[in-house]
Amino acid sequence: MIGAIIMAAGAGRRFGSIKQLQRLRQHTLVRSLAITLCGVNFFDRIIAVVGCQGEAVAAELTGLPVLVCHNPDWEQGQSTTIRRGLEHLSPACRAAMFFVADQPLLTASVITVLVENWHLNRDRIIVPFSEGNPANPVIFPWPQFSDQFHRLQGDEGARKIWRSNPDKVKFVEFDSRIAFTDVDRPEDWEMIKAWQTEHAD
Repeated sequence: MIGAIIMAAGAGRRFGSIKQLQRLRQHTLVRSLAITLCGVNFFDRIIAVVGCQGEAVAAELTGLPVLVCHNPDWEQGQSTTIRRGLEHLSPACRAAMFFVADQPLLTASVITVLVENWHLNRDRIIVPFSEGNPANPVIFPWPQFSDQFHRLQGDEGARKIWRSNPDKVKFVEFDSRIAFTDVDRPEDWEMIKAWQTEHAD
């Protein structure tokens, strides 16, 4: 069983506003991601951790089979959001897959490839890799790394753990990085909107 954790608590300071509520076509980024996750049928539980503007973000998930939990300590960094999500994994969970809420071009096919790799390598950390760079989402076997997750502080994230355990990492190579593009700054958002307009059906 795999638990999906959507990291949707941040304020988007570099972007200038909360990214989870940005709208691309008919859905906000957080709802679009949740719809994708609900559609692949890999996860025994989908958990969305909200913080900044938590009620508004949670409202975007109305009607979806997503467990929404609030992180009251979200301003202390993403480590608190990670731990909050892990607290809500099901007892049967054997892996946790972490998703950021600002990758609007992430597809079900990419998620499928990563999950299939985990099923073949259940003791490994599955990290997508494209054009010379690692990306999200990442799959961690659970509960093997629970102690290391609970030692994270401030804005430390899951990357610190897999970098500290290189012998446990399996990189999965992808030819194109477009699916992993995240929205850090306004210019990233403009690029993503332009790409989707160009590739619209």
